Amino acid sequence: MKTINLNLYISLIFYITNSLYATPVVEVVFPGLLGNRLFAFCVSKIVAEELGFKLYSRPIWGFPNTYLYENNIPSSQYPTEHIMGTGHDLQYLNIQKIVTNHRLRNIKLQGYFHKYRYLKSYTKKIRHEWLTLDPTLIQTQDPNDIVIHIRTQYDPYFLPFEYYKKALAATSYNRIFICIDEPTDPFLDNFKPYNPIICSSRSLNTFMSANMSWDEICKINLDDFAFICSFNKIIISQSTYSWWAAFLSNAQEIYAPFCSNEDAQVYGKVEESRYHYIDTPIGKSNIIKAFRQKNPDIYQAYNDLLITRLKLLFPY
Repeated sequence: MKTINLNLYISLIFYITNSLYATPVVEVVFPGLLGNRLFAFCVSKIVAEELGFKLYSRPIWGFPNTYLYENNIPSSQYPTEHIMGTGHDLQYLNIQKIVTNHRLRNIKLQGYFHKYRYLKSYTKKIRHEWLTLDPTLIQTQDPNDIVIHIRTQYDPYFLPFEYYKKALAATSYNRIFICIDEPTDPFLDNFKPYNPIICSSRSLNTFMSANMSWDEICKINLDDFAFICSFNKIIISQSTYSWWAAFLSNAQEIYAPFCSNEDAQVYGKVEESRYHYIDTPIGKSNIIKAFRQKNPDIYQAYNDLLITRLKLLFPY
């Protein structure tokens, strides 16, 4: 009888204590557009799960399971630890250091966190629980068709046409569909021999110049995201947008860029057999560098010609 009373007493103390103190919260600060937000959401959710904290997040339109966390407002009972990513674009985060600190506090996470290694052990949960795409957005595609995503903006992540050419040569397909951020960009002329079907009709630059909010742009661009996600064969660009569309898809073939130059690597390789990586220079400066290394004589001749013409224009 005494043992039973003791257990009841311990349980009572436990429930009273938990009713007095709110559960700490991990708050995610969304950066940029859709792909960046998906990385930030997942990393914040992982930290919350590891610590047994709640997640506070604004919803990401098109992903119904992200609508569950906007009421988990951080309690003022705890201090808030502000944690920002480090390095280029605030991508790096020492998750292990955060989750092994069991001090009760709210955590505010801010950064881009574009690293597959942060997500690897949670891949199944991410795909089947956290980021299930609204099924009404998914279309049925011919499994032998292929979709290409092209990112023309932001020089550091520009990919040469040669990358897409190699990817297309590495597989077979019936029709080629292209999603692109600038549907009138001259870069598309490279694909004319392939007779592709251009699916995108809206310009990202137009959205930006119209001062649309990032929330609005994310919502408008979700149709291309879902379109890419519905294919069995996908060629992605150096972009978080197409990286996530492929990662969340059921595609059996995914072709992705990978740069042997460590400075240009961003996401890391997804260790799944369906991923096929093509070594390619990323960013216009790296493309020029790679061309110079591969064709030193041609590059030097072009450089000499340029200097000669400059001297003719400016003799003094």
